[in-house]
Amino acid sequence: MFSIRIIRILSIVVVFPSLLILILANSIDISFASDIPNQLTNNSESENNKIMKSNNRLSNEDVCLRYENITKTIIVCNGTVDIPTIYDFIDNNSDILEMKGEREWILKSNILVLEKGTLNISGLNTRLLKIDSDSSNSLAYSIISRGNLIIDNTNITSWNSTSNEVPELSPQIPRAYIWTFWNSAGKTNITNSFFENLGYKSHLGTTGLAFFSGDGSLIQNNTIINNYFGLHFANKVSNITIKNNNISKSQFDGINLDSNTNNIDILENRIFENNFHAIVCKKDCNNIKIKNNILENNIGIGILLERNSSINYVELNNIRSNTMGMMVSESPENDIKTNNFVGNGNGIFLKNTKNNLINSNNITNSNNYGINIYNNSTNNIIQGNNIKKSMNSGINIADYGTNNNKLINNNIVEGTNYGLKFDKTSKNILKNNIIENNQNDDFFIRQSKDNMIINSFFNYTGILLNDKKSNMVITDTMNRIIDGNNITNTIYKQNNTIILNPNNNFTKLKTTDMSVNPESSYINITKVNYNTEKNNEYKRIDLVYPEVGIATKFTVGGFNPGSQVLVKVNKEIKDLITIGNNNNTIEFNLKNDQLSYRLEFELTTTPVLITIIILSILILISIVIFLFIRKKRKTREINNHNRKFKS
Repeated sequence: MFSIRIIRILSIVVVFPSLLILILANSIDISFASDIPNQLTNNSESENNKIMKSNNRLSNEDVCLRYENITKTIIVCNGTVDIPTIYDFIDNNSDILEMKGEREWILKSNILVLEKGTLNISGLNTRLLKIDSDSSNSLAYSIISRGNLIIDNTNITSWNSTSNEVPELSPQIPRAYIWTFWNSAGKTNITNSFFENLGYKSHLGTTGLAFFSGDGSLIQNNTIINNYFGLHFANKVSNITIKNNNISKSQFDGINLDSNTNNIDILENRIFENNFHAIVCKKDCNNIKIKNNILENNIGIGILLERNSSINYVELNNIRSNTMGMMVSESPENDIKTNNFVGNGNGIFLKNTKNNLINSNNITNSNNYGINIYNNSTNNIIQGNNIKKSMNSGINIADYGTNNNKLINNNIVEGTNYGLKFDKTSKNILKNNIIENNQNDDFFIRQSKDNMIINSFFNYTGILLNDKKSNMVITDTMNRIIDGNNITNTIYKQNNTIILNPNNNFTKLKTTDMSVNPESSYINITKVNYNTEKNNEYKRIDLVYPEVGIATKFTVGGFNPGSQVLVKVNKEIKDLITIGNNNNTIEFNLKNDQLSYRLEFELTTTPVLITIIILSILILISIVIFLFIRKKRKTREINNHNRKFKS
């Protein structure tokens, strides 16, 4: 059995340190906000407590104000008060709250609003509120609300009374802050006001304007500039509306939504020139609506959704000139639609994410990719987007784990490099896309297999197959023929499918304005001449059938309207086709009676019928002249004969 002495020693060694750690953990950084109410409850007879009733200028309710000397904290414990009410309460003590002029104040203490209290800071009596801080003493005062906080039509800034200037913007220099505390009983409504130079790096609540509760609060029509964070939300806060604010020059994010933030509406704000992201959802943010905002010239990302931030809606925003327009990382099932992305690094970056919808966005002048789908991103739908003038690729799909994404009805044009890039990816589906006029090639394919192009528009589209391991399946595209590097086009009747398997590394191809449609079986197009550009006068294909009796329709474009095309089959003239004035294609039908053919389509510069008529006329004229001369000669001979006979 243990002796009493041993038990006492164990109690000291084990229990006391544990209690000490627990006490310290619960007292760090938030001590006065959490401890003062308990102190005051046990100190109701303190000479610093004051109950104000008769002179409550804001309501008929009783007002309770207290002052705590140890923490230099004004406590609003009941009722609604404003800054002049607090000034009256402290008997004009300028060491706590100093009046500097008409409606101008310097707050030299903390204000804590308890659950039954309301603090109203209004431009009617507070045009400017400077909240004191002193970096030499590592001191920054604050306003913390566990009740209701109303700020309207005023200016609030941090201040250093010692140096008589605004504190420097630095993470380590203490600056005043406003914090809606954990589990507050009310709301914090901030409207029509100007906030600057608030917040620093200490604990989560010191970031400037921080909301750790306050469900149902409104932040509207404010200017927020030079804060540590513009706005900071955390701790499951929800049902907040952030509307029509200007947020700029924050040391970090413009709007930071931290863990488990839900049901936030971010509407019609301008968020610009921040030193990190404009809007970031860091973890488990759900049902965030980001709509009709202007996000521009931020050093970081315009919008970042990460770590299981899902079912969020990003619509009708103008996102321009950021290091990246938008990033979705490890966050499924978000809708990103009808936004304008202009001049960002990547327009939209999907990383290790799935089941997102990217729909009807305009993405132009991206300095890297228009849309980058990367790192195990699967089952995303990229639909109806206009992607133009990307410097690298319009869309990049990369990484072996990135597959089963669908690209539908997108326009990817006029890029300075590639239109669409497949890099170590497979089983992605492209349907009804227009990818053309990109400077290098419209498609770049490297170490990628079994990606399928369905019913997409091909118009002299360039395709680069970088290696022999890659292939491409093209189906329902009017069977446009691929030209280059002697690649064989295998064309099937079923699903109108072409399978491209390169013979060499770095196989460069181009689609032509020529299609082949067999009614049965398949055809191998073994060679296409290198003269199939628009308005060229001569086009040729070599083809091999697996059997005889396959009816095939050939459609050949790129001719001038109104011209005539001579069709040769194995060097024998088979047809002369006149192109209509509103058309530039011809159709030719062939049912093969042998296995190999060469088809040639040659533009005639002079119509054949006119030539025949002219030749016929010339022949008739020649005959008439010949007969006339012959008759005249015969007449002359007869006359000569008669003359000799008479003599």
